[in-house]
Amino acid sequence: MARLSQVLVLACVSSPALAQRAINDPRNSVGVPHPVPCPTVAKPKADPKLLAATGSLAGLLVDPDGFLRPEIGIAEAVALLGDPVLCDHAASSAYMNLFLLPRSPGAQRIELETKDDALIGIVVELDPPVTVDITALTKRHGKPRLMPAPPDSSEPGGNRYARTTAHFTGQLMFRHRRGDEPAAGWKVHQLIFRRSALADELPEGFHTAADVDRLIGLALRAAPPAPVDFYGTIGVVDKVTGDHISFGPALPVRNVASASIEKRTRGGRDYLHAVTIKFAKPIAIGSPAKLTGVTRTITKGKLTAIEIVRDEP
Repeated sequence: MARLSQVLVLACVSSPALAQRAINDPRNSVGVPHPVPCPTVAKPKADPKLLAATGSLAGLLVDPDGFLRPEIGIAEAVALLGDPVLCDHAASSAYMNLFLLPRSPGAQRIELETKDDALIGIVVELDPPVTVDITALTKRHGKPRLMPAPPDSSEPGGNRYARTTAHFTGQLMFRHRRGDEPAAGWKVHQLIFRRSALADELPEGFHTAADVDRLIGLALRAAPPAPVDFYGTIGVVDKVTGDHISFGPALPVRNVASASIEKRTRGGRDYLHAVTIKFAKPIAIGSPAKLTGVTRTITKGKLTAIEIVRDEP
């Protein structure tokens, strides 16, 4: 009889948790335009706890600094926050959104934003909201910019903190619903963290060897970049003729006299195959290491032009 009572008690205790888990299952409330089977997620290589919020921020589940750590990726986020059960991906897009079945009862919804199998964002809806000292966040992350409220809403919006680390530029956003809350007692109901790898971003222009290294790194990264990743920096698109993209004059700050791209299209997506740039002013470069696919034109220790060719995607 005692054993039966224990079983009944355990069932009663676990029932609310199971019910809450069912309520927070995104398959019951989220509609996606391009549903696809969720990918198999590898085991984490780093400790998922590096992503976990602690101390006074523990209720937020995700630590802002942890999110900006380079060793934290999709596998670590899934291990900490929940398994993906609903996924959205258009065949012609590099982006996929993974909606998780939250492990924490305090998370109403958790979404991972990914690009070419890299983690670029985490969105967490919290219910109930979590009390946060926004002044402490400001001391930690710098002066914020005001986030506008959602359309047709009387909410005050929130704070957005811009961060740059050795690996990422990031946006850390916190939303609350009442404008009369004290700074030390914001009721945060949503956090949106987004990051962009510096290795995937071109500099404002090409003036140093390090700037050129950024160009080479992006062009030769493991996942073929899209031609659009180079637009603006190497010039404004002039014409697209088949797989050839020509560019008009670039702003003087770019130091680009002329540029062109060769692309390849696979599965409805355009990928970079080659990029050629002639620089307006030669760049001091010395004797750089030889790289497969990279042809440099160097005169008297200065780089005047470069061609980078990838393997076919």
